[in-house]
Amino acid sequence: DIRYVHYDPEAFYADTDRLCELADAGDADGAAALYDALYDEFLYIDSLSVITMLRHDADIYDEYWSDEYSYMNILWSEAQDALYIACSYVLDSDIRRDFAAHIGEDTAELLRDYVPMTEEELAAMDRELELLDEYYALYDTIDDVVYNYKGTDWNLDRLFGFRGDALAEKDYDGYMEVYFGIQKALCESFAPIYIELAGLWREEAESAGYDDVAEYAYDYLYARDYSPEDAQRFCDAVKPIARQYYADLYYSDLFYAEDYVAPVFSTQELIDILGEYLPRIDDSLLEPWDTLTSRGLCDIQPIASGRYDGAYTTTMLYYRAPFLFASLEDSCYDLTTITHEFGHFCDFWFSPQTNIFTQLDDLDLSEIHSNALQALFTEFYGEIYDEGADVAEFINLGYLLENIFDGCIYDEFQRRVLTWDGELTPEVINDIQIQVCAEYGMYDAADREWDSTWVYISHNFEQPLYYISYAASAMAALQIWDMAQTDFDAAVDVYMDVLRWGAHTEGYFTVLQDCGLRLFTEEGAVEAVCQPVVDHLAALDRAFAG
Repeated sequence: DIRYVHYDPEAFYADTDRLCELADAGDADGAAALYDALYDEFLYIDSLSVITMLRHDADIYDEYWSDEYSYMNILWSEAQDALYIACSYVLDSDIRRDFAAHIGEDTAELLRDYVPMTEEELAAMDRELELLDEYYALYDTIDDVVYNYKGTDWNLDRLFGFRGDALAEKDYDGYMEVYFGIQKALCESFAPIYIELAGLWREEAESAGYDDVAEYAYDYLYARDYSPEDAQRFCDAVKPIARQYYADLYYSDLFYAEDYVAPVFSTQELIDILGEYLPRIDDSLLEPWDTLTSRGLCDIQPIASGRYDGAYTTTMLYYRAPFLFASLEDSCYDLTTITHEFGHFCDFWFSPQTNIFTQLDDLDLSEIHSNALQALFTEFYGEIYDEGADVAEFINLGYLLENIFDGCIYDEFQRRVLTWDGELTPEVINDIQIQVCAEYGMYDAADREWDSTWVYISHNFEQPLYYISYAASAMAALQIWDMAQTDFDAAVDVYMDVLRWGAHTEGYFTVLQDCGLRLFTEEGAVEAVCQPVVDHLAALDRAFAG
């Protein structure tokens, strides 16, 4: 029943003007009623914006949806700006007390001293959207990036196929020249987009009164209850575990044994698996599953040209409808992706936002809802995958453990890049990438000339300094997994406690302490959480090899 209609904001802006007129007339009841109508209309605008994002991500080359996506993103900001200005005006009028009581003190505090967006800020927002479109269009052509070696063009698919194996056997130096040549080309292609985005983020941070982008992102964008300094201490504690993992397990044959995992599931089979096993975790999880299936609130399709290569869950607040988007790889990662995203769907379903203006989604908590459900599903892998269960479990738990490593790596990478005191160039970004990865033991820096891994992480371009949330949440999710090895019911109780908290009312530290989970800031916590997972993965690896 959800339909998209190109939105004309003229009536909305007229009503924001009328809100100010009601304040001048001293009509507190009229202003309250009009505010409620404007708030609902803004939820409608927000939901239209989500619809255009979903349509755009289904095919980034569809010009209509690309244009509508850009249009609604700008309109969203302009509509919010107009509503905030009008509310600020009312909060400075004679009916200020009645209006503040009606909209809530938290909202009133946000709006009293609101400073309207400048033309420069609106232009910067427009440019950011253009750059993201450029990023995704370029990302879709990665397979077309080539390096010519002795008259032959090589792309990554060719290099990593049997032709590349043949080249490595007879001309290893040539193979490495091709590999690093492609890596360099990718870095140089994507760097200009990232460098311009970094400049825009710096301007945003400075405009908001912050010294650097890291402080701005942690405090303003994500409202975290820990600082970049806390995150750096977390990163430092993770590095020894990461070095052990990359030395002993990263190249395990289990990661390359997907042929042992059968079958590859279709979209419907993945949804059916959820419906079969969710009640064995908790009966209440069937309610959001029923909603997803009966109302068709998902777009789960194989990866294709032009389709966003990833997965996420969002919500259309006007319709009170979460929505799951996923691109499938035809591998065992598909089940981990769907269970992960369904954890987000449950969060949106059980704990929807009640105030779009003041309630921020705590990413560190919301990622627990997804990562922990993904971890709990390993309990059923024996039934789902039969003889391939150990391979699927190794891949899933390895993925979760790497969430901690990658979360730290890309947070540290971005903090170094975004606080770089000097001109940012492709070479500078590449050197920082190599330096950071080497500190975590991914490789020896002396063995790398170029590393383009950072260009594949869309969050680096779209959501600066988001990635540490994967690490923080995986710390909690893996504690729940560890508990499930000896007491599955107790682990489920903790998971449901975290899920019922939602992601809007309290911070990460508060919820974890209430649910009896350790914080990454506690002495020895990182080793205590990660080492059992490393040991379990090592046992699976030995059993598979033996």
